[in-house]
Amino acid sequence: MLEKPKISVIVPVYNVENYLNNCIDSILSQTFTEFECILVEDCSTDNSSKICDEYSQKDRRVKVIHNVKNLGSSISRKTGLDNCDGEYIQYIDGDDWIEKDMLEKMRAKAVSGGFDMVICDYFYEKPDNRIYERQEIDKMKKLEIIKDIAVMKKLACAVWNKMVRREILLKIQFPNQNYAEDRFISLQTIYYSQKTGYIEEALYHYRYNINSITLDVNNNDRRIIEFYDIYVLIINFLKETYGGGGG
Repeated sequence: MLEKPKISVIVPVYNVENYLNNCIDSILSQTFTEFECILVEDCSTDNSSKICDEYSQKDRRVKVIHNVKNLGSSISRKTGLDNCDGEYIQYIDGDDWIEKDMLEKMRAKAVSGGFDMVICDYFYEKPDNRIYERQEIDKMKKLEIIKDIAVMKKLACAVWNKMVRREILLKIQFPNQNYAEDRFISLQTIYYSQKTGYIEEALYHYRYNINSITLDVNNNDRRIIEFYDIYVLIINFLKETYGGGGG
């Protein structure tokens, strides 16, 4: 019987067959090994589901959840959270990959500093170049971070460069929207975290994927509507928590 994992790595998977092997291999080759990898397969129409099942048969740390209908990345992440056992949660997108020591360094920072969340720098991987994205939250107060993420000024609003204590994520609302949903999730996570740590090193590789839902130009109308819905959620949350719109 497996011991309770110290980290749960949760990967929402949807139509990423060209990148999924690279993503999962980067997880399974981590220097820190006491983790579980939960692949939430969201009714892909390519070979992603088959790839997930093949990995679960080869490595007992890999668990696959097959959604009965397409739920989107936000609810798929919530599904993974509801079915994991780790003390800390690391979300990874199925078309991205991580440095081999990411889990080790992020957890070590969290444990040594008593942090509820740890944020790291990341690489933005474009077809023709690699961009180093620095976060530097150690120079910012909590409210400054929340405001920055709300308007996406310089910090990544994504969930994937953040390792979070599971009990913090259990407090937040996962929206049904699939555009800008990370922004609302990250904003809540920052708010509920008593202490947030920072690693000044790029440990995550965010891939520019023209086929991703975020960049799909065929869904511009839907994207505008969901951006609006997310900002309504953000404004309401800030009013409830800080009053007067978060000022």
